[in-house]
Amino acid sequence: VPVAYTDTNEVWKLTRRRDRIAVAGAGVLTELALAAWATLAWALLPDGDARSGAFLLATTTWVATLAINLSPFMRFDGYFLLADALGLPNLHARSFALARWHLRERLFDLGEPPPEHFSPRRRAGLIVFAYATWAYRLAVFLGIAALVYTFFIKAVGVLLFAVEIGWFVLLPLARELRAWRELWPRLRTRPRTGWSALLLAGLVLALFLPWPSRPSAGALLRPAAQFVVYAPAGAQVQALPVAEGQDVSAGTPLLQLAAPDLGSRIAMAQARVQRLRWQATAGGLDPEQRAHWQTGQEQLMSAEAELASLQADAGRYAPLAPFSGQVRDVQPDLRVGDWLAAREPVLRVVARSGPTVIAYLDEDAIAHIAVGDTARFYADGGAGPIVQLEVAGIDADASRTLPEPELSTLFGGRLQARERNGQFHTDRPVYRVSFRTLDAPELAGQHIWRGTVVVAGRASVPVWPYLRAALALLRREASF
Repeated sequence: VPVAYTDTNEVWKLTRRRDRIAVAGAGVLTELALAAWATLAWALLPDGDARSGAFLLATTTWVATLAINLSPFMRFDGYFLLADALGLPNLHARSFALARWHLRERLFDLGEPPPEHFSPRRRAGLIVFAYATWAYRLAVFLGIAALVYTFFIKAVGVLLFAVEIGWFVLLPLARELRAWRELWPRLRTRPRTGWSALLLAGLVLALFLPWPSRPSAGALLRPAAQFVVYAPAGAQVQALPVAEGQDVSAGTPLLQLAAPDLGSRIAMAQARVQRLRWQATAGGLDPEQRAHWQTGQEQLMSAEAELASLQADAGRYAPLAPFSGQVRDVQPDLRVGDWLAAREPVLRVVARSGPTVIAYLDEDAIAHIAVGDTARFYADGGAGPIVQLEVAGIDADASRTLPEPELSTLFGGRLQARERNGQFHTDRPVYRVSFRTLDAPELAGQHIWRGTVVVAGRASVPVWPYLRAALALLRREASF
């Protein structure tokens, strides 16, 4: 396809810097002008193929110009603009030579002069530019290989990855190591060589030696068991036999409520049950009643179910302590004769046993902890208790639901979760871990605290999770 083309290979013959910059920037200015006209066309054209084409041209031109063509890290227009602006031809090669010299001086203190003499400020800028160029090129080419592998031919993506690692990492590293080998007679006499070797050995040891792990997660400190008394609909306080802080045993009456119509409804239901039972008994003697015996039995069952439901409701008006514990959070202004709203919390009973802590950890953290490991709970905000813990249990299966919504990000927690149909679902699999308290203060068992739990887990190699992820990826994708 015929295209407009300009040969700029001999632009270096231009003596004025302004002329060279104008030539280098001509392509960028042309692309920006084209993008501006395309953007204007997209704003003015009606909906259709022409407007869609103008939008595609505008967006791709803007992105290609600003993100790629103006980048000085590749040999595009941005590189030549920067080289001409600084008056430094062969900018990449000269900055790379400075960066290699800088690396050797920092590692070995050879005392060699720099390859070129610049002002300290410019020399530092060129060295930083060289390091940034290496990092940029590595990231770009690895990204291209990943895109090819993901969206196109996997074999080509793997080949590109191997070529780019070899070309941009292993080959320069081999060249530098070869240069160090040639300089070895001098390197071995320099004191800093030993310090650099020690630093490298320390880094390797830090990456490959086991270190104590400290997995952490959002956690909830709460009583081991608690019973909250909620008021039923249309309830009036008739008696309040317990007080704040009182110790109660299992079966102790906690509250006596009254409902104006509940007693009469129970009495009517009992009378109906008695009448239907009498009819069922008399049906065996009366031929006329015997014909309706099946219907009577169904009515009797319905009446007994209604009576059982009313008696269960009556139990809600006279709640009993389900276990031994301590009464907490009694409404301070509650008096006999007061009317209560439906589902209004009246008081709660907290078990005397120590509080418990619930947390959710991911698979990597679970691999480093076991039942019996020690831990510590820190309440959010710093105003709550700090509690020594011990791992009491670890669920064998991952959980996708979150029974403790206080730990989700929707309520200020740390777990990413979403609400669907009244349930909270985590975005990734997590394992429920329970902790028993070892020295919990009295304040810890009286309220529910949200905070962070830190577990003293088993030692682990820092680099192992990354190696395991790479090996898992290689194994999974080896069947391309």
